Amino acid sequence: MKLSEIFCSTCGRLLCDGEFDIFGVLTTCGQGKKVFSYINDERYQRELVNSDISCIVCTKELLESLPDNIKGIIVAENPGETFWKIHSIQKVIKFATSIGNNCQISDKAYIAKENVVIGNNVIIEEFVSIKEGTKIGDNCVIRAGSIIGGEGFQLQIGCGDTYSVVKHLGSVLIGDNVELQQSVCVDKALFSWDSTVIGDGTKIDNLVHIGHAAKVGKNCKIAAGVILGGSLVTEDNIWFGINATIRNNIIIEKNADISMGSVVTKEVGRDKKVSGNFAIDHNKFIENLKHSIE
Repeated sequence: MKLSEIFCSTCGRLLCDGEFDIFGVLTTCGQGKKVFSYINDERYQRELVNSDISCIVCTKELLESLPDNIKGIIVAENPGETFWKIHSIQKVIKFATSIGNNCQISDKAYIAKENVVIGNNVIIEEFVSIKEGTKIGDNCVIRAGSIIGGEGFQLQIGCGDTYSVVKHLGSVLIGDNVELQQSVCVDKALFSWDSTVIGDGTKIDNLVHIGHAAKVGKNCKIAAGVILGGSLVTEDNIWFGINATIRNNIIIEKNADISMGSVVTKEVGRDKKVSGNFAIDHNKFIENLKHSIE
């Protein structure tokens, strides 16, 4: 796709045309695909060097310092506002919702008429909301009050220091044999090429929030009140204790154990257990606790 194909006169000034494959933020790894992004501040210019970004929205003050890999350029007073405006006018391909065999769906549940796929033997209870862009595998249970595929929380500042929530165009992919208990919220991914993922066999307790584009592995156990930030990755067989909070954009490796109430701000290695606020190795946490009591 070329910038000239999506550009409109209200989106700033098209200085140089260029080609890109996907929309993304500065940290997006295109994995061989060319990325269209934006930059507001010169502090982040080093992230453009040797990146997958081929097209950018920036201010005129940043033009001279753009690296050679940037081919397409839009100049705007507020690059972020311009980028998200262009992002929001993308067209999403529509298809009729499909529901598999032997499903038990409450007549008090809401299922979008388009862009939803529900597998076989799925139970959906009352007051569940399944929004566009959701795919649910076989043998899943979605308990009362849960919301799947809702808008995520990505804010953009506009004129007069007012904030608006950016439109989310991605999807939610739920594997087979997954259970979501009461009032779980799973946000859809921000970009159309991306998904929030819940792996096969994962079980999620009441009042859990899963942020946009989070990737939850297979056979994870997530207790009540847990918050998983956007774009994090949790591998398989992980335990999340009651009211644990995991920041966005980190990796929790296989077989990790996150104790109840933990506030996790950095990566957790394979087979590790962490506790506390901010979370540290569990044994160290217990040792520090004993010292404080003494």
